[in-house]
Amino acid sequence: KIYLVNFVYARKFGAPAPKSRSFGRWVLYASRAHHQDKEEGRKEDLESWFYNMIEMYNGNAIVWRDKPIERCALKEQLMANTNESPAKKLLLAPFLSIITDILLCSNSVAPDYSSIYCAIDFLENMDPRPANE
Repeated sequence: KIYLVNFVYARKFGAPAPKSRSFGRWVLYASRAHHQDKEEGRKEDLESWFYNMIEMYNGNAIVWRDKPIERCALKEQLMANTNESPAKKLLLAPFLSIITDILLCSNSVAPDYSSIYCAIDFLENMDPRPANE
């Protein structure tokens, strides 16, 4: 098991955000709410975690890596209920189900962790080798 924890921006939910919120190198994984200076909670934590997961699975799916001006818009496309995102074309169905789980939760409604766990379990048990090997 690997546990990664970074409390740099941690604060009590509902407490005022710091006036200066620089992204540093974490901008690739920042939630859409963070880009828009909105309140963040567990939904946004899941969203940031999700961006980390897709990069570990397929770094090419982070299509906003070299597009700083378009980052938030590309994340919006990925998280939208459409298939227009170039990143979505690079992801397997379990990732798409996690997007749905993130969209359905809010900071007052808990995510469906069992569904997310099932998607992760499915991904863990997949053979990572291409089908032609």
